[in-house]
Amino acid sequence: MLEKLKKIALSIVDIPADFKLVIEDYSEGGDGSGEAFFSWANEKEEGIALTLDSKGHLKSLAVEKAAKDPAASPVTYEEARARAEQFLQKHYPDALQTFSLEKTEERTDGCTFSFRQIEHGAPVENSGCFIRVNAGGEITDFAYYGIKKVPDWPGELIAKEKLLNDLKTKMKFSLTIARMDPYFYDVDEAGLRLVYAPHPHFIRYKADGPEPVLLSEMEEIQEKYVPLPPIPAKGREQTSTPEELIGITETMEKLREVDLGETTGIVWRDRNWQKGDHDLSLESFLEDRTAGTVKAKFSKQTGELQGFIWFQERTGPLNLDRPACYEKAVEFLHQVIPDLYPYLQLEAGEDEWYGGDGKEFFQFRVVSSRGIPVETGSVVVAVNRTTGLIDQYMGPELDVKDLYNVPLEPAVSEEKAKEMYFSNLDFRLKWAVDYDEEEGSCRLIYEACHRGTGTAVHYIDAVTGELITARES
Repeated sequence: MLEKLKKIALSIVDIPADFKLVIEDYSEGGDGSGEAFFSWANEKEEGIALTLDSKGHLKSLAVEKAAKDPAASPVTYEEARARAEQFLQKHYPDALQTFSLEKTEERTDGCTFSFRQIEHGAPVENSGCFIRVNAGGEITDFAYYGIKKVPDWPGELIAKEKLLNDLKTKMKFSLTIARMDPYFYDVDEAGLRLVYAPHPHFIRYKADGPEPVLLSEMEEIQEKYVPLPPIPAKGREQTSTPEELIGITETMEKLREVDLGETTGIVWRDRNWQKGDHDLSLESFLEDRTAGTVKAKFSKQTGELQGFIWFQERTGPLNLDRPACYEKAVEFLHQVIPDLYPYLQLEAGEDEWYGGDGKEFFQFRVVSSRGIPVETGSVVVAVNRTTGLIDQYMGPELDVKDLYNVPLEPAVSEEKAKEMYFSNLDFRLKWAVDYDEEEGSCRLIYEACHRGTGTAVHYIDAVTGELITARES
């Protein structure tokens, strides 16, 4: 089976002479379906990967190569679309009869095309495919999501007014500080803003039925947070290099350094680490890349440590309880982010994390000087109970200076924010995956969106009153 699928894979892509096969794997799902995964790479970290189903149909393709000299005459949008459609028809001859071109993006390095299954004028969730054509006209990315089973159109749809009235009784708004990213939100500049966040963020209702049935989970904002204790004078005097904070020793060597966009990733491993008997399975590949390593991320702009995780098991003679591990976590945080330390709060209560593998996990959030929570991702610290060392750290996605320019008092009242939110709210029909039925089935729903853009409303600016919506792709 695998050898047969490998021949099909090689007929789809041309493998350069300096590439070697690094992964050749086949897995079976619980429903009897199968999937083969193949990957080739060279010493420059370039690679080609593709996935086939058990019948040899292409499920995904990714080609990662260093950018060549700009093409003398890059393909036009029309040429790129034609090549994308030809590629789709080659692998799924009937796809264009079912899929419609939903989104496109033109860039200097190529074009991307998203096709979606449309039934009765409503898009079908998790359907269609994605294709990227580079400037030279090559297909570099492909992902096939498939055709979903759609039931009959409901005899009667629930009135949108009922949904709006129901939502007004259930929707809650919380004052928070959120990071704006023009890639995700329809904003001009990146940065922190004081906003009202609606809960739930994504609203879905059943499209039929006499009364509104909210399918989105209502988010209970009842977590308990406590401020961190002050650090003793001796703790304030401690200074360490990033490598010392991570725990890198003289017996370890740097394996690789990877460009991750705004961050740099570095991987270490003990010089005496011995590679076991590995085959070409995905499991062996991941073990080879991860076993015995320490992986860390650093900010390109500041060089500061943003996170790390030990995949090398460390054991010691200790048996620290949770309070003792908490002291270790607090000491570490004061060393790694001393300026942000006063703005951290510990998540406490019944849902305290426990690793169960000799580690104690602690989760923290960042708040402003007025106690307003900052949505920048959680800060996580894992303490090894047998060594007292930090085995994992996930840092905040901001610098303390970012907080100084954020207003602490809203200029727009919560009632006004609600009024603006609901006056601009609409509902659009969509076929969503129905997890209560057989795999691949869908149900018709109403999804809340902005009346003008048709995209989700994420926040209301607490200073200007601007509605912040998702960026249109």
